[in-house]
Amino acid sequence: MAQVIWLKAVVPFAAVLLTAAAPASAAGTCKANTPAVTVGVNLREPVIDNTLPQREIQALAPGYHGGRTVGLYSARIEAQSVSRIREIGLALESAPVCLAITAVEVHLTMPARRIYVSKELKPETCAYAAVLSHERKHQMTDDDALRVHAQRIRQAIERAVIDAGSRQVLPADRERARAVLTEVVQAAFKNAFDALQSERTALQARVDAGLEYARVTASCSDWSTLPR
Repeated sequence: MAQVIWLKAVVPFAAVLLTAAAPASAAGTCKANTPAVTVGVNLREPVIDNTLPQREIQALAPGYHGGRTVGLYSARIEAQSVSRIREIGLALESAPVCLAITAVEVHLTMPARRIYVSKELKPETCAYAAVLSHERKHQMTDDDALRVHAQRIRQAIERAVIDAGSRQVLPADRERARAVLTEVVQAAFKNAFDALQSERTALQARVDAGLEYARVTASCSDWSTLPR
């Protein structure tokens, strides 16, 4: 009675450059400190939509459940990130500058979550409650997956930035060095985010596995309002 719609919108990473003057000896002390990496999660409560008839909900998940889909959990993940890159060096064209990532902020949100329950099932009925309860399991599975993987994403980015270290370059190569450091963060995030999506898909499949649909059906005696 449920099918998750996976939609992903990942916003490109942005970099903020922090500049600072440095003594002449700075060229020999280009070191990176442990970055401050944070991953925030904003999980909005899904909208409960009881306005669509069964055939329209089925159209949102064509090919599933033999045309009998009466409930649907839909979600989209969006990601935004800012990397802060420190630049230390002398204001001279020939003097090297030291670039290092000092902080990365990632924000994961689910701005458009919705649970559909067939219009034929009225809120005061057992069937409505049974379908909504099942779709809530999909919601809770997403909640748990994102909270767990937020820490894994944070750790992956932190390790990647530490491994990348700092870049000591001439001013002419500064932009390329900034791009390389930004790409390090992007690659680490992508790998960790792909792992989130893979596990999320597997966990959501488990919600629908086994005798779950039979259990939902058996929990109520009257499903007569649904079209045949």
